[in-house]
Amino acid sequence: NVQGDEIIYGFETDTTSSALTILKGNKTVPTGTTWLKHITKVDFSLIWHEIAVGNIDGEQTDEIVLISRKTPDDDVSRFHVYRIDDGGLINKLPFATRDGIDFSWQDAAIGEVKNVGYSEIVAIRESNSASFPSILIYQYFRRGEDEGLRFDPGDDEYIDPSPFAVFLGNVSGVVNSIS
Repeated sequence: NVQGDEIIYGFETDTTSSALTILKGNKTVPTGTTWLKHITKVDFSLIWHEIAVGNIDGEQTDEIVLISRKTPDDDVSRFHVYRIDDGGLINKLPFATRDGIDFSWQDAAIGEVKNVGYSEIVAIRESNSASFPSILIYQYFRRGEDEGLRFDPGDDEYIDPSPFAVFLGNVSGVVNSIS
């Protein structure tokens, strides 16, 4: 995180939809006491249950990951990645998606877990089978005009029971080594 991070929050607009708003400091040197609406109320036609924010492509601005779990009214679980600077969020056009019918995404976090010089998305989903991983690590890729998320076999883990939340941090105090 850097001084001057924006505040991103989500809220339900009714029983079947939600919205996001992004606030930013209104001074060159943010004080954290006054805010402007940078992006006001981007409405979605579904409920987003989880939000993760971080820089996965190495560009100046962070990306936003939105997760919608399965519900009794919707049998598709959604995992969408949006950019702010290309109008993707405002126009509700994700640059990467990983939607599922056979599982439900639960949460995501963004951080550098593979020690490759940039952040990855660590996503968790419900899983009832050891052949169906519950933790997956996605890396951003760009080849010419093509871009998206890549999952490498081996960057997954099955956990029983399935996790419901993921957070990233250096809780061991050791960096880039096993102790």
